[in-house]
Amino acid sequence: MSTAITHKKLTYRNQSEAFTQKCKELEHFETPLWAVEAILDVETMPHFVIDPCCGGGVLSEAVKRRGSHVTSIDINDWGYHGVIVQDFLESNIAIPSWAINSKAPLGFIMNPPFTKAVEFIEKAFELGATKILCFCPISFWSSGDRKEFWDLGLISRIWACAERATCWRYDLPFDEKGTRYNPNRDLKAMGETPTMHAWFVFERGQGTTNPPIHRLYKNKGGGS
Repeated sequence: MSTAITHKKLTYRNQSEAFTQKCKELEHFETPLWAVEAILDVETMPHFVIDPCCGGGVLSEAVKRRGSHVTSIDINDWGYHGVIVQDFLESNIAIPSWAINSKAPLGFIMNPPFTKAVEFIEKAFELGATKILCFCPISFWSSGDRKEFWDLGLISRIWACAERATCWRYDLPFDEKGTRYNPNRDLKAMGETPTMHAWFVFERGQGTTNPPIHRLYKNKGGGS
């Protein structure tokens, strides 16, 4: 998705402390477009896909361009057209009828709040997901706090972003992002996360407790 599409309805961004606070509370960081395109080059999604925390729509738009029918959901209206505003983790979430009645494969693609990533994945499986692409810091795999979850053997493989996939907090205007023109900028204050990220791939019936780890490169596709 182009920056223009993502930001065009959000002229109020970074104009209030309340908006900044909301971005922090909801852990809303944007997914780099290259990382989305790279994973979709190596992982095929089903025709029906749900983006449960769509934010500005970067993931939703990328999947749509690949020909899938996407339902976009978010707990907050960040300005993306067609978003269904509701909390995906609520028990009474209104899932489209095709996702409930259709026997076709159902995919989920997400960059969830890191502290709730396991809940999002479990909810997706509960709703019948056959394939899940989840973008998270690589530490999602290494944390002992999630040992019980990983021991379930649900994950199929991991695609690590070999080139740093910088995620910016959503309230920051585009022209204030980046450090290559100003190396003296305070990354933490600017809301940049220099953390290494990866795509965690879950396919129903193809899980393991010891998943293979592959590499993704910007403009270069995947590697072994």
